[in-house]
Amino acid sequence: MIKNNKKRAVNILSIFFGVIFLMAATNHVVNPTIYNPMIPHFIPTLFAHIFAVLAEVLVAVLLLLPKTRKHGAAVFTVLMIIFLPLHIWDVFRVENHGNPLIKNMTVAVIRFVIQFFVIGLGIWMFKIKKEKSAIISI
Repeated sequence: MIKNNKKRAVNILSIFFGVIFLMAATNHVVNPTIYNPMIPHFIPTLFAHIFAVLAEVLVAVLLLLPKTRKHGAAVFTVLMIIFLPLHIWDVFRVENHGNPLIKNMTVAVIRFVIQFFVIGLGIWMFKIKKEKSAIISI
C-alpha cells in the first residue's frame, strides 16, 4: 500500500514537473528576454537559452514518459543542481544591490532554500523509481 502511494506520488510529481518544464522551454522560445536578467554576464545569452530549452525539453520528455521517469528524475536533479549557483548569485546580487532578479532578500533566500527541497524531491523520485526497477529485474 505504501509503495503504491509512493509510486503514485512520483508519477504525479513527474507529470507536474514535466508540464512545468515544457512550459518553461516554450517560454524560453516565445519570450526569451524575460530570462536575460537570470543569465550571468560571463555566459553567452544565446548559449544559455539554447541550453535551457534543450535541457528543459529533455527533462520534460523523460519525466512524462513512464518508462523513462527514473532517468528523468536523475536528469531533473542534475539540472536543479546546475541551476543552484544562479540562485546563490541572485541572493548576493540582492545583498549588494546588483540588479537581482528577485528584489527582496527574504524572497531570494526562500527561493534558494526551495531549490534544495526541489533537489531533494528529484533524488527521492529517482530512488523510488530505482527501487521499482530493482524489483522488476529480480
